[in-house]
Amino acid sequence: MARKKKKFEEAIVADLDLAPIMNLCMILIPLLLLSAVFTKTGVIDITSPQNAQSPNTPTEEQELETPIPKVVVAISADGIRIQNMNPMLPPESFAQYVAPITGCPGAGTAAGAGSSPATICLRSDVPGDAPLFERQNWAALYNRLVEIRLKPEWFEKLGEENNGVLNILADPEIEFEVVVRAMDVGRYFLAPGGAAVEPPASGASLQTYLLNGGDAPTLAQFEDATYVKNAEGLFIGLFPDPVLLLSRPQGN
Repeated sequence: MARKKKKFEEAIVADLDLAPIMNLCMILIPLLLLSAVFTKTGVIDITSPQNAQSPNTPTEEQELETPIPKVVVAISADGIRIQNMNPMLPPESFAQYVAPITGCPGAGTAAGAGSSPATICLRSDVPGDAPLFERQNWAALYNRLVEIRLKPEWFEKLGEENNGVLNILADPEIEFEVVVRAMDVGRYFLAPGGAAVEPPASGASLQTYLLNGGDAPTLAQFEDATYVKNAEGLFIGLFPDPVLLLSRPQGN
């Protein structure tokens, strides 16, 4: 007998229904986005903290050069003190920048007299219970740094690479936002009142870059000022390289 051939029906392959999965994804994506936590980070351009400065033994070449200051901005609860870390710089050449500004206790006294009053005292127009960030006189700090930077004998040297350093020293109880603001104040030259000001050059007029002409500047004048730019649109550095110093532990 001849065998009958079995007929096999071809299997019917059904298309996958992805609609439910796609619907689920469309629901989950907004939920995941709503539950996500986004953080905003920032980077502060400073060099590594230093606990102490290594002793500097001046070389013969360094002794022949004009010494320039290594400016220190020391922040305390009673104000800001301007200091110099360069032992080669004669103290008398920096004395005027250490002395308290007009309106502060000790103004008009010789540098180093008494208990070393703050160079820039706290603002008298801000309540005593206000945060230290608001009480510090940032406008006066900027003016004092401009006076140092534009001193004719130091202008060219301070403009060289690695010389535009601003050392920041703060007492342990000082909030970090105060330290950061001090760094920002000393970074760039400002144009008072937003006026068009040329980049400073050797022999430049000091009054051009001082807030309120150097006479008791206000916070509003500091905030209204704009950055001085060069022909390429880059900001002109005042002391563009802040260095955070760590205070020495006090002995018992």
